[in-house]
Amino acid sequence: MAFGVLAIDFIAHYSITDPFEKLGYFFVKMLIVFLLSWGMFSLGKITYTKIVLFTLAFVLVFSLYYRLFELIKGFNFGYRSPDIVIFGLRASSNIAKAIWWTFIHGTAFFIPAFVIKMMRKS
Repeated sequence: MAFGVLAIDFIAHYSITDPFEKLGYFFVKMLIVFLLSWGMFSLGKITYTKIVLFTLAFVLVFSLYYRLFELIKGFNFGYRSPDIVIFGLRASSNIAKAIWWTFIHGTAFFIPAFVIKMMRKS
């Protein structure tokens, strides 16, 4: 699960964010995904509702990671989030970044969880 999330996230960061994330970011993400997916898969049957709830938890926890980093380092709110560039359009406002950030990171968690659920059905 963690490697699937990291693969999707790496591709997204490589192709649509500027600047690219630091290596430590991916280590933290892998740890958070591992802990959340361990919790999700150890609580019994995987349902669509459980995947959505854990996707929301992942987005919330990782958003807190970003905000805590900014708070500890004394940066302005939204500083930690790189700009998102899609089809040549730069989403540099905090609202636009928050919308895209939530969609991208939520999708990166949801897809591997959904694939694992489908694989377990067979």
